[in-house]
Amino acid sequence: MEFRIRPLTVNHCARLLEFYTTLSPDVTALFQPFGPHVTEDTIRRHLAETDADKHISLGLRAEDGPIAGHGFILFTETDRPVFGIGLREGVHGRGLGRRLMQAVLDEGDARGLLMITLTVLRVNTKARSLYEKMGFVVKGQATFRDANDSWYMERSRADGEMAGWRRQVPNRSLAG
Repeated sequence: MEFRIRPLTVNHCARLLEFYTTLSPDVTALFQPFGPHVTEDTIRRHLAETDADKHISLGLRAEDGPIAGHGFILFTETDRPVFGIGLREGVHGRGLGRRLMQAVLDEGDARGLLMITLTVLRVNTKARSLYEKMGFVVKGQATFRDANDSWYMERSRADGEMAGWRRQVPNRSLAG
């Protein structure tokens, strides 16, 4: 099955809401960018702000299938935009997360973002390893549910250049 990465707009509200409301408990234990109870209004607001260039929001899906992954950068107009990514359980371990993450970061680079931040739970060691491979550096601790249960990470162009980070998969035709 071939997956494609495409920009999400307000027209994708129902599909993105379905993605969030059907994620498994194992996934939502680690990934809740819109809180534990996602509503249509929350998703519609996110996508409207994406349409207004305040966020980057890309979806991963097979042709005519449900959204299998969502990658985004929130608050692109600030000095510390926030990256996030989530995948359905059935698509883990196939390189799709890396591909989606790269596409989101490429879009952030194209928009001239100098720094991108994220937080990751300490127990999510696989995600932390991927983030480090993609140029993120641990800068401190953060709180998700319990005090200091997460890492705060940043990716800046200076950090990435110093670490030898380069775009791994050129992908300029997201709407294909």
